[in-house]
Amino acid sequence: MKRLSPHEFDDAAALHELVNSSDAFLSRFMRHGSQPILALYKQYENFVGNPAEVKSQLKLLELFSHLMINAYLSPPKPFQPLKNSVQETLSPNVCPMCGSLKTGTGDHYFPKDDYPEFAIYSKNLVPACDCNSQRGSTLLGSGEHEWIIHPFYEDALRQRIVSIRFDFTDQGTALAIEKLYPPDLPKARVDFHVKSIHSKTTMLDWARAEWAAHLVNPLDGLTWYPASAVSLGDVTKRVSEVMRGSEKKLGTPNNWVSAFYHGIHSSARALELLTEAVNSALP
Repeated sequence: MKRLSPHEFDDAAALHELVNSSDAFLSRFMRHGSQPILALYKQYENFVGNPAEVKSQLKLLELFSHLMINAYLSPPKPFQPLKNSVQETLSPNVCPMCGSLKTGTGDHYFPKDDYPEFAIYSKNLVPACDCNSQRGSTLLGSGEHEWIIHPFYEDALRQRIVSIRFDFTDQGTALAIEKLYPPDLPKARVDFHVKSIHSKTTMLDWARAEWAAHLVNPLDGLTWYPASAVSLGDVTKRVSEVMRGSEKKLGTPNNWVSAFYHGIHSSARALELLTEAVNSALP
């Protein structure tokens, strides 16, 4: 999860170029549809991407729906830089939707099959990882404030929203996604987003594997090679440094690495076990 600045892209100019393309069939249809489409873009921006307010105009644009989707799947020249920006440059090292350490694809915040009018709208295109396919067409819930968090419009993404909770019992160690609630973001929106996206990813499997690896090779995990035995305070400090380093590198506290170390930092028992592992691993 990451707050992003929208693409620097002139949607109106790109649509105008598309209307005046050499493809007579495409041009004929788009000439009639471009103005309603631009009006919908304005509505989207006015309501800051709020799906509870932005209303689908699928029936109005029924003749143009397949053209809009095809323009995304096989971008004409005006839209090629936009698709490249989404997939390659806007957030290449962290997923703005779930916080994994990968992207590589473009996600339609408003799903393109349900909202074809926004299939090539720059503010509707965000980079994502495979959580894109896991989310499917989920966008808006049935309760108040239940909708997916928009990375172009939600400033609360600059605050921590997710962590990994460590629970230690006689049966072993259990990890869970812990939701944190910034004061300016409705609780229902955090709950809906995590349920719709994070819970469908491999985030917990990844964290379990990381924890197991840290107990076996803690020095490599922490990229830390102390010369002598360390204290609980030393390990706590190093965990904090690695956590903050990931946030600085990736530009968000809601990346998986930061969530993992935040969970360790918040658990006295996890810190104790990690301290024991570090001292056992020293030469």
